[in-house]
Amino acid sequence: MRDQLAINTDRTEYGDGRAEIYDLGLLDARGNVTNLLLKGEMFTIKECIRFHADIQTPIFTYTIKDKKGTELTGTNTMFEGADIKPVKNGDEYTVEFTQKMNLQGGEYLLSMSCTGFEQGEHVVYHRLYDVTNITVISNKNTVGVYDMEPDVAVRLSPAGEAAKQAESLSADEAAQEDLQV
Repeated sequence: MRDQLAINTDRTEYGDGRAEIYDLGLLDARGNVTNLLLKGEMFTIKECIRFHADIQTPIFTYTIKDKKGTELTGTNTMFEGADIKPVKNGDEYTVEFTQKMNLQGGEYLLSMSCTGFEQGEHVVYHRLYDVTNITVISNKNTVGVYDMEPDVAVRLSPAGEAAKQAESLSADEAAQEDLQV
């Protein structure tokens, strides 16, 4: 998959080496590996991780940032409550995060990692910051970076009708006050 993506040569990569993200992919709604995603469609971030040591509870992550470096969204297997089993040296995990693309049309950066906690300390086994770009194509943008997907309802009241409704409401309110007295 990795060889089908535009991988960022300026990415930041580090970790203690006990795990290795050896392959990754962005898959569109049709299962194609691509850096181009359509707003409103489902897509999958896929990570393939090989372990070089025994690890009790690995955590797999991703984040999406804008080009200014602001983290816009992300999650991990711990937040999502995924059932992650301990691994032994040589084991491999394939992790897929599938979700709907609700970001506005534009350019974004994907980061991912394999981390964990050992004796209460956060440990990075392998992290790839800004490993690849995501281009979101949209035929409808909104304000900001995220589309709340609103259902919009509007109703036009012809001239004079609004005043009649206001008078009717005032009469109803007066009747309600008479009943309460």
